[in-house]
Amino acid sequence: MTVTKRLRLGEILTRAGIITEEQLHLALDRQQLSREPIGEILVQLGFVSTGQLTSALELQYGVRSVSLAAAASLDLVRLLPASEIRRLRAVPVGIGQLTVAMVDPANVTALEDLKARFKGVSIQPVVVPDGEFEEFLAILDDSPVPSASVEKNVTRHAPVSPEQALLESALERRASEIVLEAHETLTRVKLRIDGRWQEDRPLANGDRLHLDERLRLLAGIRADALDEPQSGSFRFLYRGRQVRGSYHGLPGLHGSIATVRLYDPERYGQATLAGLISSPEIAGTLSRLLDLAGGLVLFTGPAHPVKTAILYACLRYLAGQGRAVISLESNLELDVAEIGQIQTGQVRGTTAREWLSAALDQAVDAIAVWDLDEPATAREALRAALGGRLLLGGWNTVEPSLADASATWELLPTALARGLAGFVDVRTVRALCPHCRVSRPIPSDVHPLVLQYSANAHLAEPVGCPECDGTGYRDQVGVVEVVPLDAEARQLAAAGASHEALVRRAESQGVMTLPHHAAFLVASGQTSWAEVAALGIFEG
Repeated sequence: MTVTKRLRLGEILTRAGIITEEQLHLALDRQQLSREPIGEILVQLGFVSTGQLTSALELQYGVRSVSLAAAASLDLVRLLPASEIRRLRAVPVGIGQLTVAMVDPANVTALEDLKARFKGVSIQPVVVPDGEFEEFLAILDDSPVPSASVEKNVTRHAPVSPEQALLESALERRASEIVLEAHETLTRVKLRIDGRWQEDRPLANGDRLHLDERLRLLAGIRADALDEPQSGSFRFLYRGRQVRGSYHGLPGLHGSIATVRLYDPERYGQATLAGLISSPEIAGTLSRLLDLAGGLVLFTGPAHPVKTAILYACLRYLAGQGRAVISLESNLELDVAEIGQIQTGQVRGTTAREWLSAALDQAVDAIAVWDLDEPATAREALRAALGGRLLLGGWNTVEPSLADASATWELLPTALARGLAGFVDVRTVRALCPHCRVSRPIPSDVHPLVLQYSANAHLAEPVGCPECDGTGYRDQVGVVEVVPLDAEARQLAAAGASHEALVRRAESQGVMTLPHHAAFLVASGQTSWAEVAALGIFEG
């Protein structure tokens, strides 16, 4: 009898070119610590998508896959006691032939047990990823009801882990970042909510050590890496959706100082340019800039989720126009099905410039490079822009300056001016809470631009209510400036014209600059005068 050796899941994924050998070894190292299934670890690390894992499982076992969320019904699930579902790791999902979703369809013992229980019935196994099966178990009681709509009424069989409790609590409060600061007697916990830091309940240092260990394990960081900077990414399930996160740790005097960033797709995941940029005029200008065949579009301003969301929306816009797009990201923050995303930070030893050079060999129309801080990467992007490719580049800076860009990237102003198609400057302010904002007479210190956009003698102001935790603000809104560079503007830039001079020229041509958009946001009741005044973008 010929015995066919079943390929391992990692072999299938590497042979298909979905993951590299280095990524597989990283996942296997993490498995030694966590004992989790290798497929789920690869998903958590962001190396494979859930769909890719499911397809690989189908190839591995030679059976089709099934979604428990879509296929499991109460009557069929009750064919097996909950204890047997857990023991056999199998769920009945089909009748006629009894279709059973299994984590391991090659488990002969489990199949024999099922045949003994259902005598005379043909058993048809299908495969389900281990992670999805565990989610199903989490809502399973003695009378299983595998419906997400009644999950809140189902007793969970496992306690919530400390890292899960922290992450879920932060997302409930709309936090984008968590900071854990170890001090001599306790650990301070801070949350960044709507761009402002809020102090949370401190932790005992013993609890922080356990929590930090769990977070590092989740992010795939080696247990012996405590005396060096650490970073890693992860994914976890929250309210039925995949949320990405990243962990960044530093060794401190009294223990690690850690920052956890959260990227919740519900907040900005499917936002469009029109949905993110309140001015149709600015959104239209940006769309026309993206319609160019080539050139470098530079996205400036401080790093922030709103700026990130606008860049993702630009990539979706390009894909919607039928253009092939690749995005090079050190940390994947959102999954965008329409484009090719590459997480460059996961592979050590390869520079950002080398990633960009390799991407330029692909048959794509546009490439996004999220971080142009390295001069070599910026020069490669400009070379590609001059060669007719459309490049979208991110540059985190508070005060964009063409002179600074030339000096930082070691470029002649003439070269930068020739390749630059335009720039998009994004700042962020808090949005007024729609539940408690009030209308009050316009204060005397308001800039005249606000009066220009205001339709009456009143402006909206914050108050504070339970919906906004008493701050008067809920969520954030972008203040955006889009400045395309035509032939004359490029000549001015090549001759050494400042960024401010180019903006003033664009304003004289009717472009809505940062002060104008900020004034528009105040006059339309989206934010307060105090918020935009703090940006320091108004003259006089």
